[in-house]
Amino acid sequence: MGRPNRTPQPGKTPEPKKGQLTSSLRQFLVTPADLATQPHGADGSMASEESAPSSPASEVLTSGTERPPWLDLLRALPTKEDLHSATSALGATIRQDIQALRADMQGLSDRVGHMEATCDSLREAQHTLAEAADSSSEQVRGMALHIEDLDNRGRRNNLRLRGLPETEDSPQQLQEILLEILNEILGRDHQAPIEFVRAHRALRPKGAPDSPPRDVICCLANFALKETILKQARGRQSLTYRNQDLQLFPDLSPATLTYRRALKPLTRVLVAQQIRYRWQMPTGLLVHTQRGPFLVRTHSDYIALGTELQLPAINMRWPDPLDIYTAARNPYPRPALPQRTRGGRQEATRPTGTAR
Repeated sequence: MGRPNRTPQPGKTPEPKKGQLTSSLRQFLVTPADLATQPHGADGSMASEESAPSSPASEVLTSGTERPPWLDLLRALPTKEDLHSATSALGATIRQDIQALRADMQGLSDRVGHMEATCDSLREAQHTLAEAADSSSEQVRGMALHIEDLDNRGRRNNLRLRGLPETEDSPQQLQEILLEILNEILGRDHQAPIEFVRAHRALRPKGAPDSPPRDVICCLANFALKETILKQARGRQSLTYRNQDLQLFPDLSPATLTYRRALKPLTRVLVAQQIRYRWQMPTGLLVHTQRGPFLVRTHSDYIALGTELQLPAINMRWPDPLDIYTAARNPYPRPALPQRTRGGRQEATRPTGTAR
């Protein structure tokens, strides 16, 4: 028996078959290339219905109000000519900037070359000036030592007596006291004649009543007699005058005394190890070692002496004659002078070289 035909219900469309659905969907797929190749009318719509596909999508595209938004976006995309012109302008700009950069680099290279040449000339000039400064420093050091030697030669006949009570004594009274003391050292009669050139106290202000007395400086006319007196004084255990202990020294220049004061740490170690030494003029130290005398005059000699004698580490800097003669930066200051009393009030001693 055959199945009776059903009448279609109103309001419902007939469902297409599977094969028919696939063929109808292809009509709605319109590529952008197909849209670009189709001619447009005067109002911007598609040209004619004969050239358009007979599909619902073509009907939507032909109407101006129903165009999809991505169509304007596709039309606004740059073309190959636009990209070519943009890249050409960009390349020209980059080439221009590169040329300017090359010019700047060339200018910098020239300036750097000029600066290097200038630095080389300045380095050579600085080396020449350094050598000249070193040579001048050595010459000044030599002149300082020469001045020190001349100062000591001017004092070669002088004796310095320390510890003699300071009274209101005149140069004549000082000579009489010195005559008695020196004759006692020589083992002669106290009234034996000794020729004095001069005799006076140290040239500085008188100190406070409780301060040590100023040294007495006397100049003998006979240098051999002066050396004999010093030799006899070294052999004596003590030297007294009217129950006052005295000390007798050769009169040396302030620079020599400063030099020997700076070497005191070294001489203290030599005395502790019972190593004999002797001062040299104008500056220097003659040390008696097992291999013979060792003369120390410079810092390198001092280092070699410490290595030779295996001396302990000494915190000492070798004195420089330029520092000794430069009062503004003298690292070896002289002891402060005693203070004086004026009107029952103690007054500080004025530093050397300052205005009153």
